[in-house]
Amino acid sequence: MQQKNRINLLLIIACLVGIISVIFSQKNSSYLNLSKSVTSTPSKFLASKLTSVSTPIKITIFASKELSNELDLDLLTRWIESISPFMTTAFYDTSLNPDKADHFDIATDGVIVIEFDGKRRDIDLIEQIILNEGHSIANIQNILTRTLLQLTQKSQPTVLIIHSSSYSLLENTDPLGLQVFKQITDFNFLSIKELHVNELRKLNQKYDLIIFYKLGQITQDQRTQLKQLYDETSSVIIFNHPKFSPAINDIILADNIQFSSRIVEDDAHHLIRSKNQLIINYTSKLNQSLIGVFPFTGFIDHESSPEIKTLAASGEDSYFKLNSTAVPGPFSIIIQRNDNKRTYINNYLLATNFWLTQGDNQFIVEDILQSHLDDFPIISSPDIHQSNIVLTRHSIITFLLQLIILPIVLYILIGFIYLKRSKV
Repeated sequence: MQQKNRINLLLIIACLVGIISVIFSQKNSSYLNLSKSVTSTPSKFLASKLTSVSTPIKITIFASKELSNELDLDLLTRWIESISPFMTTAFYDTSLNPDKADHFDIATDGVIVIEFDGKRRDIDLIEQIILNEGHSIANIQNILTRTLLQLTQKSQPTVLIIHSSSYSLLENTDPLGLQVFKQITDFNFLSIKELHVNELRKLNQKYDLIIFYKLGQITQDQRTQLKQLYDETSSVIIFNHPKFSPAINDIILADNIQFSSRIVEDDAHHLIRSKNQLIINYTSKLNQSLIGVFPFTGFIDHESSPEIKTLAASGEDSYFKLNSTAVPGPFSIIIQRNDNKRTYINNYLLATNFWLTQGDNQFIVEDILQSHLDDFPIISSPDIHQSNIVLTRHSIITFLLQLIILPIVLYILIGFIYLKRSKV
């Protein structure tokens, strides 16, 4: 009986050793947390969105061992592999695998390459760290989610920009053209067209997003058509020229929002060459802190409402002149409805070729576009599948070795030593 108890004790010890070895083989022991309270909604959201995808999604991560350990990219890899069986991951050290890096045209450390159906998108981890003033797994998960949704969408969202210029703006490479703006929409897999305000009668389809851009002197008939279009369109962005504020205010009159023709100045937060070129803080949808450079900017008057949020405002040192008197700020410059379906910007230069290259203006414009067309739950804390063990080929082999084979080997070895010593 005593001998049997000892054998059972040896078996228990062997099993415990196997379990402990599994736990310590993971960098985060919470990976084995089986509590029902732990959820992973964003991954389930992604998984549901990708259910109809049968084409492989290939994700290749280029990172040195040092960077991988610092950013805990193994944790990110497990999250990726848990989303869909059609997602495959490969991990390469850029310096140790120069052939692979050259094949993907990767020259820097810390790049995630996502490929799907002949399309490719790269995520620069270092750039994301700079934009977010630090590293966050949750932020990378949000970027990956957005990119996967864009790459796998069955059809591109449609965008129409309506303006009063006598020539094409999207093809114009001049400083005040919008060719770079079009490049941003192309990069985000958006289909964009332009229409002159005189051609509104030719509009014969619905668009996912309509942009009213720098609408100048428009006739009463055009205002009536624009107001009807504004009311009937689910998602609208307005880039207003402060000089033409009265015209656009007639269109949005029912929203209790007024664009001002007054130009905001700032003695403290501006570029050296002009007090009208304001330095503005902007917080993106993914909670990134961006710095905008806004030239020739008017402000927006609006009632305080829980349905409206200010995305960008001038500083406390800002002011505008009223009969030689300075009226102090701060002032709202970009406001948005909480449902992200109406965005009002009292600045049109922000979207032009020259000004998109200033500060973080390009990221700001891109974020505004994405806020209208994104449809996924933002991850505010790391979304790692803690409610179940991710069964990859590697993890299955590891579990078999550590939970079954290792305890058996230990049991036989310890039993053999015990029997040999008992004979002695």
